Amino acid sequence: MVQRGHAYRDDNLYLALSVANVGKADTTITHVILYGFDGWWSYVRGRPIKTAVVNHGLAAYPIPYVLRPGQTFMSLAHQDADLEKWSREMRLYGGVIHSFKKQPLLMRVRAISTSDAEKARNAIKRWA
Repeated sequence: MVQRGHAYRDDNLYLALSVANVGKADTTITHVILYGFDGWWSYVRGRPIKTAVVNHGLAAYPIPYVLRPGQTFMSLAHQDADLEKWSREMRLYGGVIHSFKKQPLLMRVRAISTSDAEKARNAIKRWA
């Protein structure tokens, strides 16, 4: 067997966001976002203290992306030290802005402990 091309190895960690359309109509995903809230009350009021737009880089899901019923959409956010810090210091939510509602669809990101992140990085190094 002959292998053509070169494999690309990526040792970075990512926060994955997966969305499925369970409705009966198409919707268009226009942005992938991260919101950091000060606490529960700022979440209820919809007032994040930190915001970020994820630089979406998956060629299979170009933005804007028309999500048809039954289809899924996936995006990856680079998990760096800042993202880990945001997850520990505030209520971090990842989400998408889409055409079906005015409010974004948000999902809570649990706190990423430093030890868990280091374990994942060490496991990647062992497989190298």
